[in-house]
Amino acid sequence: MAETPEVWKKGPLRGHRKQPEIMFGQVREDVALEASLARGSCLCIASGGDTALSLLRSNADEVTAIDVNPAQLYLVELKVAALRRLPYSELIRCMTEDARSSYTPLRDSLGPEAQAFFDARIPALRHGLQTCGKVDGLIAALARLLPFVHRKRTLVELLSQPTIDRQREFYRKRWNTWAWRAGLTLLVNQASLALAYSRRFGMAAGTNFGRYFLSGFDQVFEESPAASNPFVWQVFLSREKNLPLPDWLSEEAGAAIRAKLDRLTLACGDVADVLLSRRSQFDFASLTNILDGADLEYRRILARSLMHGVKDEGLIVIRSFFPSETGLVEASDGRLKRLESPDIVDRSVFCRHVEVLQVRQ
Repeated sequence: MAETPEVWKKGPLRGHRKQPEIMFGQVREDVALEASLARGSCLCIASGGDTALSLLRSNADEVTAIDVNPAQLYLVELKVAALRRLPYSELIRCMTEDARSSYTPLRDSLGPEAQAFFDARIPALRHGLQTCGKVDGLIAALARLLPFVHRKRTLVELLSQPTIDRQREFYRKRWNTWAWRAGLTLLVNQASLALAYSRRFGMAAGTNFGRYFLSGFDQVFEESPAASNPFVWQVFLSREKNLPLPDWLSEEAGAAIRAKLDRLTLACGDVADVLLSRRSQFDFASLTNILDGADLEYRRILARSLMHGVKDEGLIVIRSFFPSETGLVEASDGRLKRLESPDIVDRSVFCRHVEVLQVRQ
């Protein structure tokens, strides 16, 4: 098997760590597109659980969340327990502020492996389940460098503009300065991605990744109101209180999700292996980050597994950090067809390269 699944088993940034660790406390991609297309039996990457729970809220009949890193599945287990058992105000505090006091009453809802994992990491819950991952800590640390470029009050003013027109004007005139563009490009580049993930990942990103990442900020601030956009607040102020919440964490959504939690299945393993070994097929698949840094061999394996595990005319959404010359369509010898993506505004700056595919047996 190619390197990519190995990269994710214990999580990037792992150094010489021997045990799997939570890398993503939350999914920082806007999965409104995926939720709009979901139907029947659905597959997704578990990560922080937001995608799986968003799909449950949609037209999905059942959701299988897969992750090669078992620590991510333990986190989803804990979030599911919180959704089942906590009143709404305590649920939000557990997710966004401090989950340590909530863990004890939730512990007996977890499997023995998840219990052992969190018993050894209770201090990591102090920032809430949504920001308990290693990448969340890295983003929070990078955000602390922002005062070297813009003052916090300038940021809050940008994120609080009352209309999209005034937001665009503020972004163009006050925020999108040479210092902002130079600073972000300096921090997010091939070298930093190689350090955080793997050398292969950094090489695949290419020398233009910094500019590509910057274009995501341009599009978000030009196209969607920031005041109610949880994804941009998370980037800059992720560990502060009372930020806008992801859609699935609204009180109304929580009630709908709780009614379908028994239809959520968690599976540990590489998604290609799981798809190839599965007897029944999925109607829909949502795969994020799975191609970033993957070589052609793994792309062919994944294309073959999707043709095996997703029904004829079933839909697949592939979301990546950066575009690649060889996608799954090319790796499938034309048996996966690329469709035009629905016109839905993407509110996140992460993983904005999206392809909608359809299986054609």
